[in-house]
Amino acid sequence: MVRLGDGTDESHQKVQIALDNLIPYFEEFFLPESYEQYCTQKGISPDLTEVKRNAEIRFSEVIKTATLMKPEKYFSKKGGKSGLHTEHLGFILADMQFMQRAYPGAEW
Repeated sequence: MVRLGDGTDESHQKVQIALDNLIPYFEEFFLPESYEQYCTQKGISPDLTEVKRNAEIRFSEVIKTATLMKPEKYFSKKGGKSGLHTEHLGFILADMQFMQRAYPGAEW
């Protein structure tokens, strides 16, 4: 990200567009689902609030070093971790499953 953001005008523009398009999904990484809360309580996984704090610090450093701008306003998307998806996922899954369905038992 640093190399592209601090590179040519074209690479900077493209990585900025990517950041603008993907930043709405950042928050969802740190919204704990019930299974994640269970794992945290049992000491299996870290507390996501601590992970989020560290990630935000590192993310801000990378954005600054890459000479990118974090969008001031954006709508945080959520629901994917809990299984709420748009109809687009069905088309993506169909594409990804084509080979296995067309050639069952194929080995690579």
